[in-house]
Amino acid sequence: MERLLKRIEEAIQELDLGVSIIRFRMDYLGVVNKALREIGASQLASLDDESVLLRAAIALEGAT
Repeated sequence: MERLLKRIEEAIQELDLGVSIIRFRMDYLGVVNKALREIGASQLASLDDESVLLRAAIALEGAT
């Protein structure tokens, strides 16, 4: 699961949404949902489901 979170973080940084590293640490779910909204993808309810994280990672990587 840690690998998926890292993929998501890297994809968001490549999208250049102006999100600081500090914000990632404070509100990871909020940052991910903001990025997903920007690309028109479904938002996440939590970071506990690995299949949901995989879909988010694929969507964000596809948008870069």
